[in-house]
Amino acid sequence: MLQTGFFNLIFLLGSIPFGLLISRYWLKIDIRRQGSGNIGMTNVMRVGGKWPGIVTFVLDFGKGSLAVLTAQILFPVSETEPETQLIFHSLAGITVVCGHVFSVFLRFKGGKGISTLFGVLAILQLNVGICAALAWAGMYLWKRISSLSAITMLAVLPWLFLLVPWVQDERPVWSMFFIFLLLSSLLIYKHRENIQRLLKGQEAQLISNKNLGKIFSPTTMNPIAPLLFFFGKDMFRHAILFSGISVIAWLLKLNGIAWAGYLLWISLIMIATLIIWKAGDFFSSAATYVEEKHDIPQSIKAAVIDAIASSFPEFCVAIIAVILIGRAEVGISTIVGSALYNVLVIPAAAGLVAASPMVISREVVWRDNIYYLGVVLLLGAMLWQFPNEWGAGVAVLFLLTYLGYVFLLQRDFKKAKKQKADSPETEAMKTEVDEDDELELTSEKKAWIWIIGMMIVMGGASHLLVESSLALGDMLGIDGVIMGFVVIAAGTSVPDTALSVISARKGHYDAAVSNVFGSNIFDICICLSIPILLALAISGEPTSIDLPQLGLIWSLIGATFLAIYSFWSNNYTLTKLKAGMMGILYLLIIIISFTF
Repeated sequence: MLQTGFFNLIFLLGSIPFGLLISRYWLKIDIRRQGSGNIGMTNVMRVGGKWPGIVTFVLDFGKGSLAVLTAQILFPVSETEPETQLIFHSLAGITVVCGHVFSVFLRFKGGKGISTLFGVLAILQLNVGICAALAWAGMYLWKRISSLSAITMLAVLPWLFLLVPWVQDERPVWSMFFIFLLLSSLLIYKHRENIQRLLKGQEAQLISNKNLGKIFSPTTMNPIAPLLFFFGKDMFRHAILFSGISVIAWLLKLNGIAWAGYLLWISLIMIATLIIWKAGDFFSSAATYVEEKHDIPQSIKAAVIDAIASSFPEFCVAIIAVILIGRAEVGISTIVGSALYNVLVIPAAAGLVAASPMVISREVVWRDNIYYLGVVLLLGAMLWQFPNEWGAGVAVLFLLTYLGYVFLLQRDFKKAKKQKADSPETEAMKTEVDEDDELELTSEKKAWIWIIGMMIVMGGASHLLVESSLALGDMLGIDGVIMGFVVIAAGTSVPDTALSVISARKGHYDAAVSNVFGSNIFDICICLSIPILLALAISGEPTSIDLPQLGLIWSLIGATFLAIYSFWSNNYTLTKLKAGMMGILYLLIIIISFTF
């Protein structure tokens, strides 16, 4: 009798139409005659704005949580029959959701029950609720259609009652699977009109692109506006998605779900990569502003400003590896992996997206490529001659090598300046790049503030990238050297890939590949020498090295020879076939590296 009365009460609790009450007494409208006619959070938010929608969600969520919580207090789980009581609590959750869907106050009509269902899951099975929320959020951030997100969540929900216990090494309760399978089927049926509109492409977004821009406009003083400005509207969605995944994965990890650690570290790696990407763009714009103010020679700009803009993440990784975590070999493997990525992946990506075969100037092929080959051979020689530790001698030798490269650039710059003035094409390219800049600078002081600020941001993101990659490697049983060679190197090199692909699509083929070798020379000569000198100044001792995977160096040397041949053959033309072969070779080297 007590149980029957309890179920009647929570059915009445679920029947309270909070969305209708809020629309009637707050918005002064009947929400059933507006929008889709539904009384749930989505329609209230779409018609009345975000705050009425949020309040509706909280109240509907609350009645679901209250129903299960009350069931747990009145009918606690017994040690003799734990599954029976768990099923009873599930039925209480089902009842309150059904009360919302078939409200006695609305002639057994109601909402779709999604908000109330989340409230039930939050108390009944938090881990399952978090996974369900992740499924909803992932689909919403992709399509921004609330009904599609709900249907996706409902489709996976019953299986989560089997998957989550299995991951936690617990026995699943099959009765709960069938109970929520029936509930999910009912709620999906309640979405039948939404499904018809989805199939016709007529389902409205909860927040349209236009309204999203208004909400996050910098003029609204919204606290999210700086993040929107930093990432841009398109990348902001990805940043929010990965941030949400990382938070949910962290909560799952705290609750003892082991696989959530993989999800956590991977999402943090993606976040760090996005931050490095955007910070590099702002750094480059500010550095270009300073260069134009002081009329810095093009050779110095290419060797210093452009190189720092594209290679500062690798420099930060080397500093972190040598000084903070005391594993110089991780920094070296990252530099080698980044160089390999730049030599093979960036030309491959540019060649595959180019409208025609890429014709590269001889100067780019011979001057930069050959000098870079010499630097790679020098790196191999230093690792062979000094396999255990590097001191000031090795660092100074790398610095002198880079000064030689700067001298070579300066000589060629003076020679080219005497032969011809800047061509109209160069000016057009410069104007086009300026128009694409997102950063508007009015003074050199602001430019330096942006430069210093973005260096700090890239340093912090690089630290996050290193720590997350090493943590993921520990979980997978992969050595930190290989994680540096593969994951950290790719994370620091993705921004260069995007810039080269853009240049290739515009037909600027020299620009698409010229930065590859200059950046690699900077990586090896500067990003390895400066951290060694800093560590020597701090500790007074040489930097210890433990890098048994010397095969990584040989792979880089071989890839450099292949790049030289690919650019030189066919009259300095990079065809799509050769670009594809370079990409395949990179994948093969990565696969083989896991055996080192």
